[in-house]
Amino acid sequence: MKRIGYVICCIAFLNWLNSCGSDDAVVTPITIEELSIRAEVDENPVSGSAVATVASKLPGTLTYTLSSISVDNAVEINSATGVLSVSSSLAFDYERRTAITGIVVASNGSESEAWDLQIGIRNIDDIEYWLSDSKAVYQAENSGNWVLITEQEYEELTTQLNSISKSGTTDLLYSQGSNSELFETYAGFTVSNDLSSIPENSYVFAFKYLAQADSLAENQVKVSDGIVTEGYANLGNTLPIHNQGQRYFVLKGARQSTTTSRGFLGIYSQNGVSYDSQGNAAGTHLFGAGDINEFSSTNVLDRVCIYQGLSTPVQQWD
Repeated sequence: MKRIGYVICCIAFLNWLNSCGSDDAVVTPITIEELSIRAEVDENPVSGSAVATVASKLPGTLTYTLSSISVDNAVEINSATGVLSVSSSLAFDYERRTAITGIVVASNGSESEAWDLQIGIRNIDDIEYWLSDSKAVYQAENSGNWVLITEQEYEELTTQLNSISKSGTTDLLYSQGSNSELFETYAGFTVSNDLSSIPENSYVFAFKYLAQADSLAENQVKVSDGIVTEGYANLGNTLPIHNQGQRYFVLKGARQSTTTSRGFLGIYSQNGVSYDSQGNAAGTHLFGAGDINEFSSTNVLDRVCIYQGLSTPVQQWD
C-alpha cells in the first residue's frame, strides 16, 4: 500500500509540472532599470538656475512632480519639461550639507516612474570668486587677516553674497557723514556707533570707513555680543596699512559666528577714524581712550562715526 501511494503521488506531481509548462504561463525575467538623476552645483547658486533635467522615455504627454526633497524649497521642477532649478540658494550651503536628495515622479496618466534625485554641493569660497583686482592678495593671505580691496569689489560682495546685512551705520548716514566739510578724528580711542546692530548668529566679513590720516597700520575692528557698552572682542587682526580716503576691506577666513545675539560693531582708532562734526549724520556713538573692550555709558557723542560692516548668517568662504 505504501508503494501504490508513492506511485500515485509521483503521477500527480508530474501532471502538475506539465500543466505549469503550458503556453499560457510564460515566465518573463524581471528587468530592474535604475532611474536616477545625478548633478553637482557650486554652493550658494543663483536662485532660478537650472540644475538637471529629468529625461523620462515614457510615451505620451508627461507631467513631472517633485514627490519628496530632503531640504524644503531647495529645488523646484517644471511640470512640463522636467527641468529642475534652484528655488532657495540658502539650501545649498556646503557648511551645512554636502548633498540634497529627493524623488521625482514622471507620469503620462497611466504609467509612472520614480526617479532618484541626488544633487552634490561643491564647496567654494564665494568671496574669492567675486574678487577681481584683489583676488591674488586674498588667495595668498592667512586666515584672520584683513585684505584691502576696491570699492567695486566691496559693492560686488554686497550684491552677490547671500543674506547681507549692514551694521555700524546705514547707507544714508554713511553718505551724509562722508559728505561733511568738517571732521573730528580719533587717535588712540575705541568707538562704537549705537545703531545698525549685527543680526544674531552672523559673520562680519567686510568693513569700510572714511580714513582721515595716512600710514595707518594699527586700526582694529571689534564686535560686541549683546549690548553696545561691553563685551567687545577683536575681529581678525589689525587692518593692513593704508592711507586716507574711503577704504574697503574683507576678512579672510571668518570661522565662527561673531554674535550669538544682537551685536554691535566698533573699531579701535590708532588714528584716522572720524565723525562728521557738523552733525549731518544724525545718531550717537560711544568712545573711550585706548584699545578697550567696554565703554562708560556717559561717554556718548551725538554724531555718527563713518564706518560700516557687512555680515551674513551663511558662511560662504573657506
